[in-house]
This record gives sequence, C-alpha cells and structure tokens, in this order.
Amino acid sequence: MQKFKHIRLRLTVFTAMFATLCVVTLPQQVLAISNQGVIDLTNTQRAANGLGPLAWNAQLSNSALLKAQDMCNKNYWAHTSPDGLTAWTFMSQSGYAYTTAGENIANGFSDDSALMVAWMASPEHRANILGSAYQDIGVANTSCSLLGSLTTLVVAHYGARRAVAPAPAAAPITQPSHSAPAPVEAEAPPVPTTPEVVKPEPAPKPTESFGSKIWAMTQQHTSTTDLFQ
Repeated sequence: MQKFKHIRLRLTVFTAMFATLCVVTLPQQVLAISNQGVIDLTNTQRAANGLGPLAWNAQLSNSALLKAQDMCNKNYWAHTSPDGLTAWTFMSQSGYAYTTAGENIANGFSDDSALMVAWMASPEHRANILGSAYQDIGVANTSCSLLGSLTTLVVAHYGARRAVAPAPAAAPITQPSHSAPAPVEAEAPPVPTTPEVVKPEPAPKPTESFGSKIWAMTQQHTSTTDLFQ
C-alpha cells in the first residue's frame, strides 16, 4: 500500500491506494444534519454520473458513529486519532470486512445540500462519492464542543465488502442403526460322554482245601484209599 499523502488546502484531504479519507471544515456552528439526506444526495450524484446507488449498511453507519464520537471524546479533528485509530479501525470493530473503503468527514455545515456541494467541489471527496468500486455507505453525525467550539461533525464511510468463502459442508452424520442385532449362535452344549463300563471280573473261585476234597470224596463214597493212590 502506498504512503498517504497530505494536501493542505481549504479542504484537508487524506488519500490512500485502497481507501480515501477526506475532511471539509466550515465555520463552526451546530446544525441539524440528516444522515439519510446525505445518503440520498450521494446516490443522486451517483445516478447523475451513470453509477448505481450505494446501499445503507448498518456496520458502516456504526463505524461512522464511532469515529464521530471518538473525535468528540478525544478532542481532535483528523482522520487518525492521537492514539493511532483510523477509519479502518472502526470498520473492523463494527465487523465490516472490506476490499476497499473510504472516509469523508465534515465540520459545521448548514444543511445536507451545502455539505454535498462542498464535497463534490473537492476532487478527493468527489472521488469517494463517485467511487465505482464502492457498494455500501454509512453516515453519522454528532454535535459536541471540539477544539473550543460547539459544532456538528459529519462522518461518511464508504466500502465494498470482502467476499466470504462459504464454510465447507459438514460431513453427514451417520445415524445409529436401530435394526435388531444379529442373533448370536450359542455353542451347542457338549455331548455327554458315556462312561466306559468295565465289566467286573468274576471273583476267583475259592481254593478247595484238602479237607474239603476228602469230604467230597466221602460224599461220593470214594474210599480213602483212592485218595492216596
């Protein structure tokens, strides 16, 4: 961005490559200024020069009011405050994101028409009013004691808004499935193993004693002599 140039004439002008700041001062007096009247006269001048109208913008109106109040509160008459605040500061505070912007300020005019005549007579002020790149306008005025005199300050802010890239689409939210869960197959119970049945061996026959043999033989009428043969 180029450095600002200061022009000291009856009109004090502050210019920049992408933003233009202009000041008009007349003998101090407190007068009624219509913000809407200034906007209407601005668009009349634009229409006469083949340009489309500027749209009233709430954010620029707020930034213009902040600038007017700042000059009254800090008792200065300039585009830059003693603590370094500029029109761009107030636009940013008001949420207006611009690609190009400008500021005209005026002091002590009799009415809207007189103000517009003075602005259109200044090449720098005229450039703001007829700026083809501008889309929006905001105007504010306030009365206060400034530098020892009671006066009315008028601030006009012009601008073109910076395009805001659309936010990326959010990823679709996957809804939880409400279907019944698949049945879990239960393991088959183990087949009981048939215990192996071991047939009991027959009890061994008792061994016959020698006496029982004799007895048996006696019962069979066997002579004892046979036993010893």
